[in-house]
Amino acid sequence: MTSIHIIETDFEPDDAIAIVSHASLNNGVSLIVVVGESKPNNKIKLVNEFFKVLIKKYPNAYTSIKIIQGLGSKKKFPVDEQYEIPVDSDEIILKNYIDAYACGPAFSFMMKPPREAMIVKLYCPNTVVYCYGSFNWRTLKMDTPSFIDLMSRYKTFYYFDSFTAIGAANSGMFKFNSSPINDIIKGLIKLWNNHIINDCKKDLLTETNEKSIERIKKIITNVETDINEQFVMADVCLFMCPLPTKQVELIDINPYNKWNVSNTSNIFVFDENTENRREILMSSINKLFTS
Repeated sequence: MTSIHIIETDFEPDDAIAIVSHASLNNGVSLIVVVGESKPNNKIKLVNEFFKVLIKKYPNAYTSIKIIQGLGSKKKFPVDEQYEIPVDSDEIILKNYIDAYACGPAFSFMMKPPREAMIVKLYCPNTVVYCYGSFNWRTLKMDTPSFIDLMSRYKTFYYFDSFTAIGAANSGMFKFNSSPINDIIKGLIKLWNNHIINDCKKDLLTETNEKSIERIKKIITNVETDINEQFVMADVCLFMCPLPTKQVELIDINPYNKWNVSNTSNIFVFDENTENRREILMSSINKLFTS
């Protein structure tokens, strides 16, 4: 029987790297991709092009690939104005989302804010979820009970958060030889980093808080130094995370997640403070893109 996987993505550079890892680890999977955030309809062409190249590198990874639109957001994406593809209504988007999970996916990888999941509140007792939280959760501005309810709806819920790791400690370098898939990722990284710098420079025009100004300037300097190679180690961790986990229950998400150890919970948290976390992850990425 074919295993069904769902990937929910906003298709930032770290997502693209994570998806390559997913393809390298799987064989004969029926894949559904939910593309969301900013203007999802304008990302579809880019995502389609990415998968056409990806399946040439990993021809046995997927038996089928279905790409659907997720809900959008006010967050900007560097290619928002490049493509004009019809946008699905929220009603159609949520129906397609419900239909995707009605297929009984074995795994779901949530690499974007879980807007759809928070609205439709599906019960998926046979689905194992790997979720990156951090900004993806906080941007929804929802309370702790809402997230407790979300995690309770799945067979097992693996959670990763690098909210407390910033700058170089949470960044990787994509220094790999040219190839069709590598070139797409490098292009995404350059687009995204230029976008970050431009946004930060706009923020500097109106920001008055000295600490915030200092932080923004640090981000600009950090990104400009390696604008063509630096990417944030966020969603990549879901597939390249040989880090220890602990079984927990969620207590509070503000200002940082608070967990209690629990041997009856369905929630497992990756330890973001593992010593040499960055080196462990970069080792996995190096093996993937040099093989």
